Amino acid sequence: VYLACVFLPLIAAFISGFFGRIIGDRAAQIVTSSALVISFLISLLILNDVAFEGNVYQVQLLTWISSGSFEVSWALQFDSLTAVMVFVVTIVSSVVHIYS
Repeated sequence: VYLACVFLPLIAAFISGFFGRIIGDRAAQIVTSSALVISFLISLLILNDVAFEGNVYQVQLLTWISSGSFEVSWALQFDSLTAVMVFVVTIVSSVVHIYS
């Protein structure tokens, strides 16, 4: 769920960018706007879980460097600041996409 909130708008942008001529202008608008609205709804769940209940999550994406006991990973950490920022960015982006 946490990864979907971050990567769903990116996937929708790729779909509308690469397949925009095939699916049409209106369908590309619907794909991107609906992805942002879904991402906003997921951000509400994240805000409730992280900011109000006090949970902190770290989602490891992949291991970048691994040498013996040394390991560097790409990860996303969701704390209260991240939850508030994801909420604000997704609500503003959703409103901009809907009303433009």
